[in-house]
Amino acid sequence: MKNTEGIILKKQEHREADLIYTVYSKEYGKIGLLAKGARKITAKLRPHMELFNRVDCWFVEGRSIRILTDVYVLQNVSRGLREDSFRISQVFQIATFLDDNIHEEEKDAALWALVVQSFRAFTKRDLSDSYGARLLLPYMFLRISRVLGFAPELYRCTLCVEEIGSGQQCFFRIQEGGVVCNTCGSAGDIEIDTHTIAVLRMLLEEKWEQVKRLELSRGERAVLDTVSRELTLYFS
Repeated sequence: MKNTEGIILKKQEHREADLIYTVYSKEYGKIGLLAKGARKITAKLRPHMELFNRVDCWFVEGRSIRILTDVYVLQNVSRGLREDSFRISQVFQIATFLDDNIHEEEKDAALWALVVQSFRAFTKRDLSDSYGARLLLPYMFLRISRVLGFAPELYRCTLCVEEIGSGQQCFFRIQEGGVVCNTCGSAGDIEIDTHTIAVLRMLLEEKWEQVKRLELSRGERAVLDTVSRELTLYFS
């Protein structure tokens, strides 16, 4: 029997009474766990294996998939999100992003730490009322994408490779991999100034405790919201 700590990203029905859970684990990376009989009301594992929970899992190796035998809840994330559609939507997008972009059985200590941080942050009660809540999703997308090796370029034009200078008006084009300079930009791109780029750099590089305290003007928030939507659509 083996044991690992993990976060539940997805569950799907299997046969008449089983469930297969996709778990991002500390020791094994992304794995699948078969919970036999988990769809039955009386199943002992069912109440603990709620989506987004951080759990301690015990399993045995089956012929084609690992079989879940026992579980202990370390952090009940699902309970902290109940009746909050805004945060549920954000956590679901993070879980989907992870499931879509992480290969199976690739252990990564840095990514594990970020995933734990992500799900813990979404359960904090101050998120629903602060602007920082709207920064958390793009913050996590950017940080996780950097660990995975495909974060957007925020220092040089992605087309001509010229450095983005202070005070320079430029554009954001996520399809090209990040920012483009004023010369290379075109109609349809998102206009963005270097201050907003600096905010994006903070999202990418600074700790969340610093990022959530950012004070932005209404105009800066509007531009950043547009960029955040582009990031969300691109990474989802």
